Amino acid sequence: MYEHQTFEKKEYTRVDFSKEVFQDCTFNKCTFTECRFGGAQFVDCIFEGCQLLSGNFDTCCLHGVVFKACKIVAAGFNLCDQRIFSLEAEDCMMLSCNFSELNMKGKSFKGCRLKECFFTETNLVGASFSGADLEGSVFHHSKLNGVDFRGAKNVSIDPQTNVLAKAQFDVTEALNLLNYFEIIVS
Repeated sequence: MYEHQTFEKKEYTRVDFSKEVFQDCTFNKCTFTECRFGGAQFVDCIFEGCQLLSGNFDTCCLHGVVFKACKIVAAGFNLCDQRIFSLEAEDCMMLSCNFSELNMKGKSFKGCRLKECFFTETNLVGASFSGADLEGSVFHHSKLNGVDFRGAKNVSIDPQTNVLAKAQFDVTEALNLLNYFEIIVS
């Protein structure tokens, strides 16, 4: 078990972190390439300026985890232990990440670039995507009540397959919701 430790500029390639426990740890400018996190626990940890590339998160516990200015590629967060899943991201680049079937109520993705990420049957009630770029990201059968999309761009959400009550959009992005109704606005 690792508690209250800081890991600086470490490079991990194909490392198996299965069953490791990290509590109140900070990871600064670390790179994790094709690592296994199955069964690992990260509680109240901060990842800042890190790269997580093609990691396996099967049954990983992420609770109170914050990613700041990180690059995260092909992370299957949907495979994490969903009973206590809790993460937030700020100013991160997240490519092809899967957040499907997770409870992310009230969580924040402020200023993140979420390219081709998946939010299928995800509970995002009250979450914030303010200032985010959602290019190619898919929202399907998700709860988006009260979500803040103000300042976000490339928002493409089908209002017929998602719950959007009281979600907040800038006017430009709100007009994109009409694309799903085959309405022509001129």
